Amino acid sequence: MRLTDDGEPSAAAAHKHDFSIMYDQPTPAMYIEAMLALDYREPDYLTEAEADIADFVARHFHGERLTVLDLCSGYGLNAVFLRLGLSGKRLLERVAAALPVDSAVPSRWGPPLRIVGADIARNALLYAEAMRLHDSSIASNLEKTPPTAAEADELADVDLITSTGSLSYISERTIERILAAIPPYRPLLALFWPIVGRDTAAVRSALEAHGLTVRLDPTPRWQRQFADAAERERFLQRYADAGVRTAGTLLDQGVCVAALRAQKSGHALDGTCQCTQHA
Repeated sequence: MRLTDDGEPSAAAAHKHDFSIMYDQPTPAMYIEAMLALDYREPDYLTEAEADIADFVARHFHGERLTVLDLCSGYGLNAVFLRLGLSGKRLLERVAAALPVDSAVPSRWGPPLRIVGADIARNALLYAEAMRLHDSSIASNLEKTPPTAAEADELADVDLITSTGSLSYISERTIERILAAIPPYRPLLALFWPIVGRDTAAVRSALEAHGLTVRLDPTPRWQRQFADAAERERFLQRYADAGVRTAGTLLDQGVCVAALRAQKSGHALDGTCQCTQHA
């Protein structure tokens, strides 16, 4: 879901450098090389959610396999973290190594994982399935069309949604269509890391409308270095227009994300939805 079907970047990602040529190759080699050069740490954010996932599984999960929907999943980076616990440079190198994983083993949270990758980058999805990082894939553009009957059946079993980058490319339309396919009684944990500056109000409203309690932590977390001076200038102008201070912060050095977590489980997350973010 990195691009629209006609190959144009989404409006939400217009200030970012265009890496689209790397997102849908037969192998992730070009993408991994570029991200290593930019000190890319995007999948590492999932490490801060370890406790949330463990608590959710212990309190609310009673099935045989924990079904994860990874939005804008690409080559399966998040799946490597979820299945193997790797992060940082070791994670990127493991994705590029083209070594299939054993997807049937229990996860560190107990039950085996069933990971569904969702992206419009079909080559990337094929790679992730071939490496057994994903068990199945959804390649539809849910921004434009509702899920098919078969895709809705896949979504109906989702327990956990992960997304370390999708909110730069999708809107509340995709979120609404996914949540509509998940039975309302089903416990659900959703973990997003939007780029700092991304207006998440509509996404938060969509989550809350489906009964999830939302918590937003706007503290910047490092994603990667700016790709070039032009990208840095676009980001800094965006922050200046929003009145966000950047001097002496991570925001002046690279692309950063915030953390947005939502849960529907019969009890609220600590804290309540904050109604403002770096906008």
